[in-house]
Amino acid sequence: MAMEKVAMDTSTSINRPLRNVFEAADTRQKQARKRSLCVINEHFEPAFNTVAATQIVFQQPVNLNSSDSSQLHH
Repeated sequence: MAMEKVAMDTSTSINRPLRNVFEAADTRQKQARKRSLCVINEHFEPAFNTVAATQIVFQQPVNLNSSDSSQLHH
């Protein structure tokens, strides 16, 4: 029974550093992915803001008043 416990403790202690290495690598990949997405967002954000502002400027309200519509038909 004591040998089995030692064997379990040994396998657990061997796997723990490997798990830590994989977790660290996964964390680095996630951080790199987030940095990449931030750069893309910062690059395209001014263009999106310009387009949105342009759409707001060029929008015209639709008048459905009877006097305005009669002038359009004549």
